[in-house]
Amino acid sequence: MIEVNKNTLAGALPALGKLICRTLPMTLFKSIKIEASDGKLRLATSGASEEISFELETGSEDVFCCMVGFDEFCDAVRSGRNKTVSLTYEAGTLLVGDRYLITVKDVEWPDMSPKVDAPNCLLPDGIVNLCTRYRFSGREAA
Repeated sequence: MIEVNKNTLAGALPALGKLICRTLPMTLFKSIKIEASDGKLRLATSGASEEISFELETGSEDVFCCMVGFDEFCDAVRSGRNKTVSLTYEAGTLLVGDRYLITVKDVEWPDMSPKVDAPNCLLPDGIVNLCTRYRFSGREAA
């Protein structure tokens, strides 16, 4: 079980919700990914070409990774009556406070890591000078 401060978690939800799209039929864009490992809790949402994540130290030794509906997760966090929210993952369900959330199945999280192997090309000598001359000649003509 992971215990986190309710206000800290609730404070991160509006930023994470920026990528949630309730009008698209794809489950991925309506979900939040929750990962626990190495004493940290990481929450992430994904759009078509970007990801927003929030990470906090928990000190817990729990290890799990799941996805649940974003709106359901927000509702479960906000409805808690205590100053802390407990997260427990067991048998395909995530217990948030006193609410059980069914995890999203058969959806792959996209890899948003930066692409290191970007192609490079060398520009011919004098290209910067040529572009500068072209830019100034265009302004003079106007």
